[in-house]
Amino acid sequence: KMISDELIKAIEDSKFYIIVFSKNYASSSWCLEELVKIMECRKGFAHTSYPVFYDVEPTEVRKQTGSVGDAFAKHKDGEAARKWREALKEASDLAGWELKNTFDG
Repeated sequence: KMISDELIKAIEDSKFYIIVFSKNYASSSWCLEELVKIMECRKGFAHTSYPVFYDVEPTEVRKQTGSVGDAFAKHKDGEAARKWREALKEASDLAGWELKNTFDG
């Protein structure tokens, strides 16, 4: 399904984005569509994005390998997958935070 117009407007109206990548992030087409929109706004409107890598390595997100690759593998739409891959790579190249093996928050 397509993300709602209200969510797109909220993304456009935001100036800062915190993107939390997890092991299952790439399994959600909604999350991936939001990420594409965030990356578009980042470029077009100079909004600021900060990625957080929650128990995943930035390289797993960048290259869609490991648990991120496993989650991404379920997507079949070639054109959508292409833009999602580009957005994942672009976002994972940004400076952010790595939270590895966190315990109790």
